Amino acid sequence: MNNFVLIFTMTLGINLIMFIPAYLFKTDKLTDISYSITFVVVAIFGLMQSSMNLAHILLFLMIFIWAFRLGTYLLLRIRKIGKDNRFDSMRESIVKFGSFWVLQGITVFVVLIPSTYFYNSNFEKFNLLSYLGLLIWILGMLIESIGDYQKTKFINNPINKGKWVNTGFWKYSRHPNYLGEILVWIGVYLFILPALNNGQALIGLISPVFITTLLLFVSGIPLLEKSANKKWGNVHDYALYKNNTGILLPKNTFPLLLSIGIPLLIGMIGGLVTATSVGNWFVEVSKPDWNPPGWIFGPVWTSLYVLMGIASYLIWKQRSKKPIKIALGFYGVQLLLNMLWSILFFGLKNPQLAFFEIIVLLIMIIFTKLAFLKIDKIAAILMIPYIGWVSFATLLNFTIWQLN
Repeated sequence: MNNFVLIFTMTLGINLIMFIPAYLFKTDKLTDISYSITFVVVAIFGLMQSSMNLAHILLFLMIFIWAFRLGTYLLLRIRKIGKDNRFDSMRESIVKFGSFWVLQGITVFVVLIPSTYFYNSNFEKFNLLSYLGLLIWILGMLIESIGDYQKTKFINNPINKGKWVNTGFWKYSRHPNYLGEILVWIGVYLFILPALNNGQALIGLISPVFITTLLLFVSGIPLLEKSANKKWGNVHDYALYKNNTGILLPKNTFPLLLSIGIPLLIGMIGGLVTATSVGNWFVEVSKPDWNPPGWIFGPVWTSLYVLMGIASYLIWKQRSKKPIKIALGFYGVQLLLNMLWSILFFGLKNPQLAFFEIIVLLIMIIFTKLAFLKIDKIAAILMIPYIGWVSFATLLNFTIWQLN
């Protein structure tokens, strides 16, 4: 508890101290750099209080790299543009401007709550959740960094003067940099989560929820959207851009996730059936020497389900231009046949019947790929790894049937 009080005092103190010259000189050049410096100072303090094992050092690097990159970018940007339009209505008011700085200090404290718990733990072993968090953090860093670079490059091009950025990531999201930042802190939370008890995990959840809420509804997107509407609100092309571009996530993100979720759900059902006999009956079954190790099936099938889900989404997107009922009909049938194979092979323990069924499955996948090819070439290409793996599985199924 003492650490939390000290960190809260630290985060608020740093921002209030830097607020004084910012208000007196009516400058925006200290705002964002203060935000980044506060993260770095608290991260260093947390690391120094920890046992400094690999996990602690890695968390420090995740926070430091993010804060240093963001702080450097924002400092260079504000030095060039001179002021931040978000503060035009606040800069002259000590209450309004000061409130922003107080909120900034509180934000750092809240966002780093799970990190404070983590530095006080002796957690050393990484698990799947740790690696998932690290991957999401990397994804967030890439989206935020590349998005900022694309925006800077666009603005610095004289031919784009007075225009809104609509290239690169900005073609699909009006605020990809904020999407990246949200993913960064979701990743940090997941990385930390295995070290927390239930109470700490619940309290620590406030970190990604708070930063997401802040960016979506308070000091991030609302201010920028208001400024953009003031500049281009009456421009027809900007209205089209807003209509076709998601505010944070790309348009049709939910249909994409649903398209991926459907085959994953089918895979989960098949996996539950597989689990009933893979640890007993299947162990005793004679298998060829080239039978893959058991651990490889999960990652391969998960990847294939994701690829076919993306493929089905690409086909669905063409629904207004081309007839897609037959293509998605083939796709749906092969999904059911995919699940049925698990039931026959692992549920009924019948490799012979499963072999004849998987031949039908393979034919149906090929029909699906050909139907996709008439509508979207990329969707058809995404089905090729699936065809290759099921072809291999057909040969393996036949060999197991013959050996038994």
